[in-house]
Amino acid sequence: MNIIAKKTGVIDIIEIQGRIDGLTAAELKLAIGRCTDAGVRLLVFDCSAVTYISSAGLRVFIQTHKSLGLIGGKMILMSVPGAVKEVFRISGMDNFMSFIESLSEVESSENTVETITFTDEPELEGITFEIRVGQGRKGRIRPLGSSALLEHAAYTSGDVVTLPQHEIPYSAGLAVLGNEFEDYQNLFGEAVVINHRFFSYPAVKRPFVDFSGFIPENPTRLNFLTGFGFTGDFSRVLKIAPQVGPLSLDKLLGAAGKVAEENLFGVVILAVSGGISGMHLRKSPVKSNNPAQSDIFDDVHFAEWMNFPVDSEDIHKVFMAAGLVVRDPLLLPAHLKPLFPVNSRQHLHAVVFENGLLSQDITEFEPELQRVMAEFEAQKVVHLLSSTLLQSGFIGIINLESV
Repeated sequence: MNIIAKKTGVIDIIEIQGRIDGLTAAELKLAIGRCTDAGVRLLVFDCSAVTYISSAGLRVFIQTHKSLGLIGGKMILMSVPGAVKEVFRISGMDNFMSFIESLSEVESSENTVETITFTDEPELEGITFEIRVGQGRKGRIRPLGSSALLEHAAYTSGDVVTLPQHEIPYSAGLAVLGNEFEDYQNLFGEAVVINHRFFSYPAVKRPFVDFSGFIPENPTRLNFLTGFGFTGDFSRVLKIAPQVGPLSLDKLLGAAGKVAEENLFGVVILAVSGGISGMHLRKSPVKSNNPAQSDIFDDVHFAEWMNFPVDSEDIHKVFMAAGLVVRDPLLLPAHLKPLFPVNSRQHLHAVVFENGLLSQDITEFEPELQRVMAEFEAQKVVHLLSSTLLQSGFIGIINLESV
């Protein structure tokens, strides 16, 4: 068997030549792993030169279909010869797998790239986006825990929401890894989940970034006091075109709202900072840390509980963020309004990495997310404020259902 991995536009293709059997299945599985580890979520197998497939080969495709499905991905079998396709039919796999004859049957919009410049609105004037248009499925929001107890740091073990890592591709909130509340109760801090990878910044005197990679079969537990998660695929990826000086996050997300198709949408940002404005907890907001249940946001107690630098920090650092944006808060359903800070149209958490270089190729957005998480050192996680400045980078948009 010969395997050739290639890319056409933004579509990743594995071309297979020869037999897929017990002798070659492991080699195919390794090639698939290299693609998915690099962030590939739409994988097309060119089977036009496949001469035979055994049960061992079928097993590889079943495992790939399952693992990609867990993380919102998809595999497609293209140009499968009649005799080989009959094996899929007999096995019943033709009932749940996607077969096409040519790449023209893959959504053509996956390859569409256009440019937009905002000229008619003074507050957005001069912003230019290069836009990669897709047909990503709309996502759903999952509120996690409650923000009602945060003000008085009154959380107990009964308030923790625990869920397996594979269920939550994107999230922001106060969270921690662990199995027993007694062991992790003093470690809750700002956390963010991006493509199922979990980063948290424990609220201790000398914080460090805790991180969990992602293996679909690994039952890692994520514990939330408050926050949200969301699913879905990117409907648009925006590349921030070179500007005269950095632009504020608030301004860029306002422009992104003009491109998004829904009033409520999720964003995933990969960018180089022009100055990060953020905040994070100094103490875990559990009841045992605040027996008097005083207001932690009161001027008297704020400095004890929150790290909130007056000046922006981390210029030229790479950062990655995930969160929610709403164009018109008045249109939000009542149960989703608590997910946003008062008088804010966005709620994002960001993991700040070391200095580094990012690709400027808009088709490489997803692989760049994976590369940065795998190769860059994470330094902290913060609640991201709208005054944060971006020099360059990308904004991925996921349209969300407001129900």
